Amino acid sequence: MGEEVEKHILRKYELLQKLGKGAYGIVWKAIDKNTRQVVALKKCFDAFRNATDAQRTFREVMYLQELNGHANIIRLLNVIKADNDRDIYLVFDFMETDLHAVIRANILEEIHKKYIIYQLLKSLKYMHTAELLHRDIKPSNLLLNSDCHTKLCDFGLCRSVSEMGGPNPRILDVTGPPTSEDVESIKSPFANTMLESLPTPKLRPLEELFPKASPEALDLIRQCFWFDPSKRITCDDALKHPYVAQFHNEKDEPSAPGALQIVVDDNTKYSAADYRDRLYREIIKKKKESTPRGRTRRMVSPPAALAIACSSFLLHAHAQRLVPGWQRHPQVGVTEPDANTDGGEQLPRDLRASAAAPVDDLVRELPGLDPSVNLTHHAGHIALRSGERNRIFYWHFPAATAPESAPLVVWFNGGPGCSSMQGMFLGISPFKLVNATTIEINKHSWHHSANLLFVDQPVGTGMSSTRGNSFRTAEEKVAGDFYDFLSQFLLRHMEYLSVDPGSNKQVSREVFLFGESHAGRYIPQFATHILAQNKVPFKDADITIRVGGVGIGNGWVHPPIQYEYSEYAHGMGLLTFGQVRSLKAAYGECANALLAGKFNTPQCFANMNAILQSVRSSDGMSLNYYDVREYVHSVRSYPKEQNRIVEYLNQPSVREALHADEERALRFEVCSDPVYKALADFDGVSTLADVQAMLRSGVRVLFYNGQWDMMCNHFGTEKLLLHLDWNGSSEYQAATKYTWATSGRKAPAGFAQQGGNLTYLVIANGGHMVPYDVPDVAADMVHKFINGVAFTDSAQQVANAQTNVSNLESVQCVAETSTDSPDSFAAAVQQLGVPWVWVAVLISVVSSVLAVAVTVLFLRNRQPKQRTGAHSRIGQESDDDDDDDEDAGDAAVLSTREQRSGGRRRVEDLDDEDVVEMTSASPSQ
Repeated sequence: MGEEVEKHILRKYELLQKLGKGAYGIVWKAIDKNTRQVVALKKCFDAFRNATDAQRTFREVMYLQELNGHANIIRLLNVIKADNDRDIYLVFDFMETDLHAVIRANILEEIHKKYIIYQLLKSLKYMHTAELLHRDIKPSNLLLNSDCHTKLCDFGLCRSVSEMGGPNPRILDVTGPPTSEDVESIKSPFANTMLESLPTPKLRPLEELFPKASPEALDLIRQCFWFDPSKRITCDDALKHPYVAQFHNEKDEPSAPGALQIVVDDNTKYSAADYRDRLYREIIKKKKESTPRGRTRRMVSPPAALAIACSSFLLHAHAQRLVPGWQRHPQVGVTEPDANTDGGEQLPRDLRASAAAPVDDLVRELPGLDPSVNLTHHAGHIALRSGERNRIFYWHFPAATAPESAPLVVWFNGGPGCSSMQGMFLGISPFKLVNATTIEINKHSWHHSANLLFVDQPVGTGMSSTRGNSFRTAEEKVAGDFYDFLSQFLLRHMEYLSVDPGSNKQVSREVFLFGESHAGRYIPQFATHILAQNKVPFKDADITIRVGGVGIGNGWVHPPIQYEYSEYAHGMGLLTFGQVRSLKAAYGECANALLAGKFNTPQCFANMNAILQSVRSSDGMSLNYYDVREYVHSVRSYPKEQNRIVEYLNQPSVREALHADEERALRFEVCSDPVYKALADFDGVSTLADVQAMLRSGVRVLFYNGQWDMMCNHFGTEKLLLHLDWNGSSEYQAATKYTWATSGRKAPAGFAQQGGNLTYLVIANGGHMVPYDVPDVAADMVHKFINGVAFTDSAQQVANAQTNVSNLESVQCVAETSTDSPDSFAAAVQQLGVPWVWVAVLISVVSSVLAVAVTVLFLRNRQPKQRTGAHSRIGQESDDDDDDDEDAGDAAVLSTREQRSGGRRRVEDLDDEDVVEMTSASPSQ
C-alpha cells in the first residue's frame, strides 16, 4: 500500500499536493499535463484484494459513470489501471474543500447553508428518481469550492432500490417461513416486559438541539426526520420548502430519465478477479462511445441569482481570509503569471490560488493577542509518511513585506528534544509573551526580512507527538523525518513553489535553515540530506528544495574541540595559566575516549563541571554557563520566560487555536527527556564533515557566537572552523577581521570574519541565546545574511595572519620531559662509573617507597573530611608547584541529572555535597 505514484501516471499528471490519506487510498491534487486542468487524483490501495472490496470499487466507478451529467455530483474524469493489477487510479474534478472543514472554520452565513442544502436536495432528487440510494451522506462527502458550489461524492455504498427490497430468499430457504406461534410470541407479555424495560431516552425538542436555527430550517429538519416513510418529506417537496424557496426553479432541478442499474446485479456475488475484469471492459466500452452524456444547463431565476451572487461573494470573501494576501484569487479569467523573482516559471496565479493552504492551517484567533492585530499565521501538525502516529508541529508566519518573493527561514532549537517555541517567543517571531495570558508584538521580529517557519522536531519534542514511544534513536532518521515534513509543508503551502521550465519540476524558493546549540548537529545533516534528495529521481515529493544558506548560532558541531572549556574560561579571567594546564592534562582522557568511539563518556563532562565547582558566588549561586556575566540559583530556570511559555501553550484554548488539540493528553514541555535520551549517544559525534560538504556544495554558511556563552563558546567555534577544507579555506583563514555596527547602537554589534562562502560572527553582549539577549542585533544579522550583505562596516587595524589547523595547539596529555637528548641519562651513569645493577636496585627501592606512600594517601583520603568552604579548587601545574592543596586536581564531574535550555545540555548546578560521579548511562531530567 505504497504512496508512490507510478511512472505512467506521472507522465499524464503533475502532482501538486497531498490532500489526504485513509486506510483505502490517498488523494493528490494534480494538474493534467495535456489540458492544464486541476484535478483530484485518487489512488485506491488494493481495490481488488477481496470480493467485497472489488464489488465496492466496481459500484463506485459504474454509478459515477452513469451520474456524470449532474452539476451537483462529482464528475469522474478518468479511470487508470495500475501496473500491479491491485491498485486503481480515479481522476475527479478538483474541489477546494469539504463541508466538514468549512463547518469547523465557522464561516458559513445562513444564505450559504440554504444554498448548500438546496444543491444537496437537487442531487438527491436526481438519484432518487433513478432509484438509487447514496447511503453515506455526511459533511465530508459534500465537496465545496469558494463559490459555494457543492458536489456529492463517494459512491462506494450506493445501491439500487430495486435490489434492496424484501427479505432475502436464501435466509427463508434455511429457516422456513415464520409460523403462527412465532408471530404470536411477539405479542407475549414476556416480550412486552423486556421491551418496556429498555431505557427510554428523554426526548429533546429541535429548538433545544439547534437554538440558532431559523423556524424554516427546524420545520424542514422535522419533516425529514419522520420515522414513517409515508409521512416523510420527499426531495420534490423539500425543494419547494420555504427554507430553500428563494433558489427553487423546476427547470434547474432535473429528474433522471429512468431507473438506473449497473451491468452487474448487486445481489449476485462474483470473485474479485471477475469484478476487476468486468470493470476494465466497461471502462473501455464507455471510452469508445462517441456521444457522452450531456450536461444539464444550470438555470436560476433572477431573484435567486441575486441571492446566489451575494452568497458567493460572502463565501469568497471569507475564503480570502483563510490564506495570505498573495494567494488570493484574481478576477475570473486572469491567468497571467506573476513576475518571476526566483528564476523559474511561476504557476499561473489561478492555479496557485487554488493551491491555498487548507482551512485548518490558519490560526484565526489566538488567545492573548489583541484581535485588532492584522497578522496572518498558520499552525498545525503534519503526519510523517513513516507513520500517521508521528506528527511534527509547525508555526508559520508570512513575511511582513513582499511575502510572495521573500525566502523561507526555518528555525530549530537544540537539546536534542528542546522545543522551537522557545526561540519563537524569545526574540525571533512577531510574538512576545508578556505573561502567560498576554502577547505583545516583537518589533525586532525576523518576519520583517523573511517568511518564518518554527518546527518542533524530532518527533516527541514540544508540540510534536509520537505514539508508542517511537522516539528516534538515529540522527539520519531525524534528518529523513525533517525532509519528509518540509516537502509536505511546501506542498501544503504552494506559494513557495514554482515550475522550472527546463525540468518541469517544482522548485522551492530559497530556504534558509537557522538554529542554535544542538542545531549545530541538526542543520548540517538536514542540509546535506536535502541536497542529496534533490538528486534522487521520482521521490515521494518530486520537488527541488533550494537551500539558500544556513545559520548556526552557538552550535555544538565538533566535540573533540568544544568539550575543552579551559581556554575560554581563562580568557574570561575565571582560571589561571596553571589551572588551564591542569584541565588540559585531565582532558586527554576525554579526547582519547572520543577517538576510541566512546561518544557519551563521563570524562568529557569533567572539564566544565570542575570550572563550575571552582567558580561560585559568595551566597553559593552557580555560574550561568549560558551567560557568564551572571550567577543563578539554578541554571534550569534560565531563561526565566520559559515557565510562561509552558503555561501558555498548555491552555486548551491555545492548543485548539493552533490546531494542536488532537493529542489532548499531551503536555507541552520546553525540553523532552525521552527524546534526549534516545539521541544522547550521538552527543560526542562530529558534524564537521557535513559542514564541509555544505561549503563544497556552494551553500552559504554562517556561524555566530554570543561572546558570553561558555557552553558552546566562540573560542571553540573559531578553532573548529579552521579545520574545514574547501576551496574557500585560504580566503577565509586570511580574511580581514571587521567590526560590525547596527543601527541604533553606538557600541559594536559584533566582529566578523568572511571568506569564500563562510561567515563567522562574534556577537557582542550576547550569550547562548543571541536572539533573546540582543534581538535587534540578531534581526540585523539575519537580514544582512539572507540578502548577501557583507558585515564589513569597519576594518580592524590588527592584521590577520593566515591561520590553519596546523597552527593550532594540539589537545593531548603529555608528561613533562627534559630538553636534553634521549641518551643523556645513560651518559650520566657511565660518567659516574656506577654499575647498572646498583642503578636497578635503587630504582626498585624508590618505586616501592612511592607505592607505599600512594597507598597511605589513598586510604587517608577515603576518610570523611569536613570541607572548609563553598568552593572546590582546580589544582595548578607549574614548575614550583608544592602540592600543598589537598583538593588539587579534584575535578568534579557531571551529575546524572542534566538540563537543557535553548539547546545544549545543562550541567546541573550542584551543591558541594551533591556531586556524584556520572556513569556512562544516559542522563535523565
